[in-house]
Amino acid sequence: MTRAATLTMAAALAFAAPLHAQQGEDYTPAFSAEDDLDCAIFIGAIMAEMEAEMTPDNQIGLTSALTYFVGRYEAQRGTDLMQAFTDRYPVYLQRNPAEIEQTCSVRMRSFAALLQVATLELLVELRQLPLDLGLVDGLLDELLGLGVHLLDLLLGERRL
Repeated sequence: MTRAATLTMAAALAFAAPLHAQQGEDYTPAFSAEDDLDCAIFIGAIMAEMEAEMTPDNQIGLTSALTYFVGRYEAQRGTDLMQAFTDRYPVYLQRNPAEIEQTCSVRMRSFAALLQVATLELLVELRQLPLDLGLVDGLLDELLGLGVHLLDLLLGERRL
């Protein structure tokens, strides 16, 4: 993974944590930790299927989405991830593949849109600080590009 992609993913994760925290103690997620795990399994399967023909943009987009769903799962359950995958996989296989595909695709689009909005909000805030604008613009371009990678992947040739 390139340095830029690593920085992008790190920044994306930095955005994701406060977004959940802002919901408050009464927050009940619309999707369970198991739903998040199912999406992580789904994305992992796509990555395995596309491995030979995966473009760098597809890899960035899918890796970011995978990281998002794994992070959500770990935040809710905090259990051993490999054990969770092993335990969940038989249940995942019994579910309707079209339903999983549709749900996870919509959630990935939502994540991409959320990332783009957060990037634009950050841009407004950073522009008010006495920072090196070249560095700020470069980071924000990478973050905005990550959202675009996800959307391109979801709306492009490969239908999820």
